[in-house]
Amino acid sequence: SDSANDLNQAIDGYGKFILSSGLEKSAYESVKEKASTYLEQHEQLAAALLNKDLEKIKQERIHTRDAVNEATKQAVELLEIDSKMAEDLTKSASDVYSSASLIGRIIGFVATLFVILIAWALTKQIRNPLQLLLDQTRKVSQGDLVSRLDMISFNQDEFGQLAIGFEEMRGNLNNLVKDVN
Repeated sequence: SDSANDLNQAIDGYGKFILSSGLEKSAYESVKEKASTYLEQHEQLAAALLNKDLEKIKQERIHTRDAVNEATKQAVELLEIDSKMAEDLTKSASDVYSSASLIGRIIGFVATLFVILIAWALTKQIRNPLQLLLDQTRKVSQGDLVSRLDMISFNQDEFGQLAIGFEEMRGNLNNLVKDVN
């Protein structure tokens, strides 16, 4: 019958899934067996009905009812196993997400701290030579042509080139003032 085919297709379709535990496999096999028993009992009941054998109908009704109850009991057990596995998988996925989220936050914090340290170091690398040049400019503007820049404080970058040029200018101004006096 169509109902029997639908039931068998549903059972076979479930069997195509990966059965992850021995308990689930056992419950699935039990559902298959109990459903098959039910279908056999149902066919015998249908035959008894066609033959109008009242005594056989009474017996087959009891057997069919027992078989459907057993099949239902096994299907509920399988459903409970699947529900428990789904719950466990959901918890596991949630734990993985929480761990990944925490790791992401830690990495973000470390990256932010790293960027702040790099910015601080770069700012210091620019600010300190610039401050030395500014201090020396003030001294020269106040007439101190003798004090010299500490060239060790400068790298061979643009600030270092500016410091060399400034020292040459200070030296030339100093010589010019000496020549005038």
